[in-house]
Amino acid sequence: MPVEKHAILQQLHTAEGHLHLAGRMLEQDQPCQQVLHQLNIIRRDMDAVGSLLLQMEVECCLQAIRQDPCPEQRCEQLARLMNLYPLFRQFTFKFYEVSAR
Repeated sequence: MPVEKHAILQQLHTAEGHLHLAGRMLEQDQPCQQVLHQLNIIRRDMDAVGSLLLQMEVECCLQAIRQDPCPEQRCEQLARLMNLYPLFRQFTFKFYEVSAR
């Protein structure tokens, strides 16, 4: 199932909500441990957003490589895909699901 922009936006809105909550908690002098817990949730949310974006970009590149009849365009998409490689260490996703299509 391809990653949809809606899922990414929803995850960003979730992170945004947690960020606002962390700010309110600081304003209300909540214990640091609780604020740090919110920051950890925000970090996980942002990692999820990065993973979804990376997955969406890989899916787009692979689809173009498979379907574009122009060799130059396929090479451009392959280069675009290779430029994503450094991000694979930072953001993880189930690549085997994408490549199996």
